[in-house]
Amino acid sequence: MKEKRNATSQTIRECDVFISYRRDGGDMTAMYVYQALKERGYNVFYDLEVLRAGRFNEALLSSIESCTDFVLILSPGALDRCQEEDDWVRKEIAEALRTKKNIVPVMLKGFKFPEGLPEDIDDVRYQNGLTCTTEYFEESINRLCQRYLNALPASGKKKKVHVAVIAIATAVALAVSGFLALRGGKKPEVEIPAPTVEVTVGPTAQPTAEPTVIATVEPTAQPVQVVKDTGFPVLSTAIDYIDGNDNSGDDIEKSVQENSLVLNHPTLRRRDIASVSFLPSLAGAPQDAWDVSEAGDGQVLAWVTPNGDLFDLTIAGDGGVKILDSSNGNGKLFACYTNATAIRFNGCVDLSQRTILRDAFGDCDALEEIDFTGVSFDSVVDMSYMFANCQSLRALDTTGWQTSNNTSLDGTFMNCLVLEDLNLSGLDTSSVTQMQSTFLNCGSLARLDLSGFDTRRVTSIGDMFDGCVSLQSLDLSGFDTSRIVDMKGLFADCQSLKAVNLAGIDTGRVTDMDYMFANCAELETLDLHGFDTARVESMYGMFQGCANLDKLDVSGWDTGRVQDMAFMFEDCHALYSLDLSHFNTSAVTSMQCMFSRCDYAVELLLTDWDVSHVASMEGMFRNCASLESIGRDPAAFGHGDTTDMYSGCERLETA
Repeated sequence: MKEKRNATSQTIRECDVFISYRRDGGDMTAMYVYQALKERGYNVFYDLEVLRAGRFNEALLSSIESCTDFVLILSPGALDRCQEEDDWVRKEIAEALRTKKNIVPVMLKGFKFPEGLPEDIDDVRYQNGLTCTTEYFEESINRLCQRYLNALPASGKKKKVHVAVIAIATAVALAVSGFLALRGGKKPEVEIPAPTVEVTVGPTAQPTAEPTVIATVEPTAQPVQVVKDTGFPVLSTAIDYIDGNDNSGDDIEKSVQENSLVLNHPTLRRRDIASVSFLPSLAGAPQDAWDVSEAGDGQVLAWVTPNGDLFDLTIAGDGGVKILDSSNGNGKLFACYTNATAIRFNGCVDLSQRTILRDAFGDCDALEEIDFTGVSFDSVVDMSYMFANCQSLRALDTTGWQTSNNTSLDGTFMNCLVLEDLNLSGLDTSSVTQMQSTFLNCGSLARLDLSGFDTRRVTSIGDMFDGCVSLQSLDLSGFDTSRIVDMKGLFADCQSLKAVNLAGIDTGRVTDMDYMFANCAELETLDLHGFDTARVESMYGMFQGCANLDKLDVSGWDTGRVQDMAFMFEDCHALYSLDLSHFNTSAVTSMQCMFSRCDYAVELLLTDWDVSHVASMEGMFRNCASLESIGRDPAAFGHGDTTDMYSGCERLETA
C-alpha cells in the first residue's frame, strides 16, 4: 500500500469502481468486495491502508468524479456520523451524488437508514442496491456485477442480455404505457426497468432469468368468484407492521407511520409506494424479488418497479395469496401508503380468515382506486376507520361484501372529502354495535341511501353525519334506535340539509344530544315532539346555528335530567316564537348564551322555569333585538352569572 500512497492523482483516477465504507464495521466487507471485483477484472479503488488526510483528500474526490460506479458499504450505524460536516463518508457520498455517479448501496445485516440525513446526502436512501450476507456472498457479488455495475471488467466483455428478455420487457413496458395513457397518466419511456432495492434470501427453486415486469392482471370475461378457504401461501404478517402510536392521529404520528418499512424491506417505506397489485403467479418475479411469505419458504414474493420518484409494489404467490390477522391484532395493512393511487386485489387474495380491517386503508391520502375483486369479508369483525382520511377516493361500491359479522363502522368513511358515489348495498350491519363518525366530513356526499341498514344492535351514532355539508336530505325512518345512548353531533354541520325523516326514532335511552343539529343552516322545519328525552343529560348547542329554522316542535319533552343548555338556540335567527314553558330546568346548571342572537324572536315562553341551580346565564339573551317577552319578569329571572344577560334586548321591558 506504500506504493499506492505515493501514487499520483492521475493513477488514482484510473478506476472503474470506487468503494466507500466506514472503517468501524465495514472494513472487512469492503476488502472482500475489493478482492472479488478485482478477480473479475474490474479496476477498483480501495484505500485499505491510506489515511484520509492531506492532499490525498483531493485525490479521493477526483477518483470519485472519474469513476463509473460508487459502491457504498453500509454496515450497521455507518451513516450515523454523517451529521458531522467533516465526516469523510459523508463527503464521499455527497461527491458521488453531485457528480451523478451510479451509486450502489451494499447493505449488511442490521443496517437501517437513519430517520434524518443531511440534505446533501439524503438522496442516497433512494438509490437501488442490494443486501449482502456472508452466507450468500458469492451470489451477492455476481448480482452486483451482472445487474448493478455499469462499468465493464478489463476484459471488455459485455454482460449477456438475452434478446427474448428484452423483447418481453419492451412489450410489457408498451402495455403499461398504453394502460397509463388510457388513465390519463404520464406515458413512461419504453425501457427495461432498472432493478430496485434487493434483499438476498436463501436459494430457491425460482428461475434465474432476467426480470420482467407485470403491471396488473388482464380482466377476464368470466366473473371472479369470492376467494375463500384456499390453500394459497400465507403472506407475512409484517404487512401490518407500522411504527408509532395507532391512537394518536396527529400529523407528527402520521409522518412516523408513513415512514414505516414495507414488508421488512430494509429501505422501502410506506410513503414510497405508488400502487399495490397482487398476482396469482410467481412466473414473472424478477431476481431482486424478496421473500414475504410467513413460512419463509419463498412461496410469496414481492418486488418493486420504479414509477417516477415512487415504486409500484407487486405481491405474488402461486394461485394467489392468503392474508391472516397479525399477532397483535393490528389491522393496518396499507394504512399510511400516503402516495399510493391504486390498490388491486385482482381476484387472487384470500381474506376469508381475516377478522380485523380497522384502519386498513387509513391515511391513504392519494388513493383513487381500490379493486376488491374476489375479496371475502365473511370473518371481518372490525371495519372501523377502514377508509378514514382517503381524501382522494371518489367512488366505492360494497356490492357483494357480505359483512354479517362486522361489529363496528366507527369512522369507516371519515374524512373521505371527495367521496361522492358510495354504494352501501353490500353492507350487512346486523351485527354492528358502533356507528360513531361513520360519515364524518364526507363533504361531497350529496345523497346517501341507508334503507338497508340494520341498526337494532347499535348503541352510538354520535357525529355519524357531522360535516356532510352537501347532503340535502336524510331518511332515518327505518333506523331501530332503541339501544342508542349517544346522538351527539348527529347532524352537525350538515349545512345543506333541508329535510330529515326521523319518524319512529326511539330516543328513550339517549343521554347526549350535544350539537345534534348544530349549523344545519338550511333546515326550516323540525318536528321532534315524539322525542323521548327523559334520560338526556346534555343539550349543549343542540340547535346552534340553525339560521333558517322557524318552526320547531319540542312539545312533550321531559328535560328533568338535563344539566347543560348552554348555546342551545344560539344563532337561530329565524325563530319567531317558541313555547318552552313545559321545560323542567330544575337540574340545569348552565344557560350561557342559550338564545344569543335569536334576532327575530319576539316571544320566548319560559314561564315555569326553575333556575335555582343555574350557575351561569351569561349572555343568555344577548342581541335578541326583537324580543318583547319571556313569559315572566326579566328582572326577577336572573341567577348566578348574569353578565350581558340582556345585552342588546332593547324591546324587553324591565330587563
